[in-house]
Amino acid sequence: MLLLLLTAAALIAYGSLYPFNFDLAAYGAGEIHRLLTVDPLGTTRGDILGNVVLFAPLGLLGAAAVRAGGSAMRVLPVLLLGLAFAAALQVAQLFLPSRVPTFTDVVWNGLGLALGTAATAVPLVRRLLQNLERNLGASVPGLLIAAWLGYRLAPFVPSVDFQLVKDSLKPLLLRPQLSALGVFHDFVAWLIVLHLWASVRRRGARDRLVLLLIAGVFVAEVFILDNTVSASNVAGALLAVVVWWLALHRVPARTSGLAALLLALLVLQGLAPFDLRAAPASFHWVPFAGALGGNMMTAVISLLEKLFLYGSLIWLLLESRSGWTRAALATAGTLALIEAAQTRFAGHTPEITDPLLAVLLVVLLFLLSGGRRAPAAATS
Repeated sequence: MLLLLLTAAALIAYGSLYPFNFDLAAYGAGEIHRLLTVDPLGTTRGDILGNVVLFAPLGLLGAAAVRAGGSAMRVLPVLLLGLAFAAALQVAQLFLPSRVPTFTDVVWNGLGLALGTAATAVPLVRRLLQNLERNLGASVPGLLIAAWLGYRLAPFVPSVDFQLVKDSLKPLLLRPQLSALGVFHDFVAWLIVLHLWASVRRRGARDRLVLLLIAGVFVAEVFILDNTVSASNVAGALLAVVVWWLALHRVPARTSGLAALLLALLVLQGLAPFDLRAAPASFHWVPFAGALGGNMMTAVISLLEKLFLYGSLIWLLLESRSGWTRAALATAGTLALIEAAQTRFAGHTPEITDPLLAVLLVVLLFLLSGGRRAPAAATS
């Protein structure tokens, strides 16, 4: 748990201090006044949500690390240290000309910390955290499923507005269009979720529960702001369910096939629409440069998708009896080749981020599983 806590803190610091172009003379009275101004409602909904979501895992992991068997007061240092960490990052941003520091962000960071720590009081969350600590390796499939659900349900803001429901369903009911890549993306992703579900479900549990999970995702998407359901989403999910229940769930050696499908998806998604550039693009060597330079929530959604896709590929390779080194080289190497090819294909930003993320995921999964290989695939 401490490792996850430190990882979360490091990622927050990286995102908050990027691009690290510190200038000790970059601030004046105006910047200090803006820093000290606290106006929680004078910011955009995206910034509010991003600041809350950014610090919620820190509160959750921090409270889980100190709370074991103790009183609720033991989480107070987590809140105080978290707020101090958030404030220190804002002060450090005074020396970054490209950042806009304000203690308003600390207020929303504090709300994220509070929500994270409060979540540990929920019995279900507490049991999940306890199971995670006792058997981290066995929890990897569940964490990968959670990353996929997070990607589908972001930005996590529900609403019962009827107009929102209509807007969410318009691509499906009024303008149903199938994208071959979109269908293939969801088909492969849901097949992997069904495969991972076979690893985490309790012995004797009915597989019909996963159908409720899939249906629940589509229903929830309709009631979430800035989210839509397309014909490609529905077609990909239905195709995955049919293929899984007709044949794949009884095939113990399915992991190699799923890994091959996922590799094909990464290549297609990484190079589509296969339009050649007039001249090669430059390669970006600063990690996460593209993500941190744009909208924060868009970056979070993209990161969740990559955590699911890259983490699943690593896990599938391990289940196929590949060693850790081979899984790392296959995943990071494939992504590196895709990024290199993007210098020739338009519509993409070639950078070091994805191969580096794959390496970090291999290290994380290695630590979570204690260096053991993934167990063989379960059959129904």
